[in-house]
Amino acid sequence: MGEDLAYVMLFDLYAPLLTERQRKIADLHFNYDLSLGEIAEQTSVSRQSVYDCLQTIKNTLTATEEKLGFYKALSMRQAAFERYCQEEDALLKEAFGKTGADFKAKLSKLRADVNAEV
Repeated sequence: MGEDLAYVMLFDLYAPLLTERQRKIADLHFNYDLSLGEIAEQTSVSRQSVYDCLQTIKNTLTATEEKLGFYKALSMRQAAFERYCQEEDALLKEAFGKTGADFKAKLSKLRADVNAEV
């Protein structure tokens, strides 16, 4: 599953670099979790053609990520943000204890809003 999730993320980032046919097949496979046979039926091509196309897509996505590194950079930013949140929680607990619950709730909402924008 980890590999599929990585390809979903790469597809989200680099889909515009694929052909329309590749985007359709990748969307059906990664986002709708259709089997090769189901994709072949919907796109009127052979199962082998779908398999070959998915291999080309995966190779293209991997090669693009190796060159550009957007997914790696995004993952690093997300990890840094999560570390920041954990450290912030520890500091708030130390500073306010249970009396800072309202402040902590407001800060948590702000953190969630910022995370949604990242």
